Amino acid sequence: MSGNSIASFLLGTPNGGGIDYNLNPSTVQTYVAPYIQDDWKLTRKLTLNLGIRIDFNTSPFERYDRLNRSFDPAITNPADKLIDRTQFSGFPTVRGSLLFADVNGVPRRASNLDITTIQPRAGFAYQLNMKTVLRGGIGRYYFNPNNDYLQFNGFDQSTPIITSLNGSRTPIATLLSNPFPDGVGIPPGASQGALTFLGRGFSFFDPTFKVPYVHQFSLGFQRELPYSSSVDVSYVANRTYKLETNWDYNEPSLAFRKQCNPLEGGNPNFCDALLPNPFYNLAPWAGTGLGSSPTTGRFGLQRPFPGFGGITQRGRNDGRLWYNSLQVTYQLRGRGGLNISAAYTLSKTVEQWGWNDAPAYVVQRGLYNVDRPHVVKMGAVWELPFGRGRKFLNTTHPVWSRVFSGWQNTAIFQYSSGRPWDLPGGVQYLREAKIGNIDWSSPQVRGIRPCVARYNSDGTITAQPYSVSYGCGSDLSTYNFLIQPRYAPRQTPLRDGRLRLHSVPQMDLSINKTTRITERWSVQFRGEAFNFFNTFWFQAAQFNNNPDDSNFGSIIKATVAQGSANFPRQVQLAVKIIF
Repeated sequence: MSGNSIASFLLGTPNGGGIDYNLNPSTVQTYVAPYIQDDWKLTRKLTLNLGIRIDFNTSPFERYDRLNRSFDPAITNPADKLIDRTQFSGFPTVRGSLLFADVNGVPRRASNLDITTIQPRAGFAYQLNMKTVLRGGIGRYYFNPNNDYLQFNGFDQSTPIITSLNGSRTPIATLLSNPFPDGVGIPPGASQGALTFLGRGFSFFDPTFKVPYVHQFSLGFQRELPYSSSVDVSYVANRTYKLETNWDYNEPSLAFRKQCNPLEGGNPNFCDALLPNPFYNLAPWAGTGLGSSPTTGRFGLQRPFPGFGGITQRGRNDGRLWYNSLQVTYQLRGRGGLNISAAYTLSKTVEQWGWNDAPAYVVQRGLYNVDRPHVVKMGAVWELPFGRGRKFLNTTHPVWSRVFSGWQNTAIFQYSSGRPWDLPGGVQYLREAKIGNIDWSSPQVRGIRPCVARYNSDGTITAQPYSVSYGCGSDLSTYNFLIQPRYAPRQTPLRDGRLRLHSVPQMDLSINKTTRITERWSVQFRGEAFNFFNTFWFQAAQFNNNPDDSNFGSIIKATVAQGSANFPRQVQLAVKIIF
């Protein structure tokens, strides 16, 4: 069942697909956030700002209770009695059940109310001398969770195409003539109770979920400088806690996984082996892969809840984030009609989100996806020195004064480090692979040395064909990446700051002209140019991170779509009448 998917489809053997029957929900959620805050000038030099806020961010409910409320891992599923224990002696009890809102005493809302959302804030400003002020502050802030609350299992249903009865080894012939031999599944709602979604994968939301929060704090000083200017230097940071994360809830144990992973002394063939299927032809599993095939893989039978597919627990609070920065801002105001602001930020953002090895409880920790160590921004607004009351062409003539006066120019410049590269997951990063002096003008931008070897299931190690073609040689000890065998856990963080995405300076300019016609009427003309120098910037285009792709570690510029690249130069003209 490999090769070109379109060719497989034309041969009548598609390699996947399905049809959805979706719910149109009506959810309700309440949010109330009372707060109090005030300033106190304690002395002539010291001012305090104190406040407190409480967020009552309730979880949602669905008007007609078409919603899940967690998963019960302890209940004996009523389908357990259908297992033929004479044939499958020793097979464990089939446990687990989806729970439904407002059914059998289950609460109506998706999760419990979090009453810990108290948010104190404090800030101060202290005048060190006539030209220097010291400022600082700290506060706790809660933010809104995402929509993972909303799980409608049983009220939505996807009917998959069953493409094979022996683990994708042999496709079902003439499948297109009848892709859904058992019909399209109609969502049963909560009517099936614990039998809901047997043989299928799904997600559930943890009802003990806590609302994530962040501690933000800063300390810095502002100093008045000559020529109506000032400089601000601050340390700004935050610490985010209880970030929303997911967990693969229905994966076999670590001890069993080790029997599958060659790097831990196991063999993939042991876990791939097909065994007699205890769920075959049983009504609760009808229309699923488990119910349609007389055999099933040993790996699936070792799940904690083998009567189900993959289960994702959402609404966990395992994630964290750290941000530290030095921020420097210089401002010049009103000097000859010129206002300038220049800012530089040196920062690092690290996240702890997700899992490298969930069964072993090894968390993923690395750079955040928008980490940019260096950011420079400059802006200028210049009242041009022409016209009435100005240095040049100063005239009171009723026509010429209107022509020459009211001109203003603005400019915004920005430059930052590129975002970090998204590392491949199923590899070992053996040695530094970044190429020096990347040619960003090339049609194919290569960022790494694509020397990749593969650890095969039989224990041999071979070079990828494209690596040999590139000139990596036959000495595998010099290669940069090793593709891990199946069942091996992830060993890299999500991102690598040694290789960063494209980054170039950007400039926006505008020219504005305001002309007063009468005491009450004036007209404003604006000419604005975004990306003035028409610089191509593919800021979000990732280097290919698929080690099975011959373009691994490179970007094909012709394939960079809008959204991953900036717009070309855009010029817009506008006229506004003010009265």
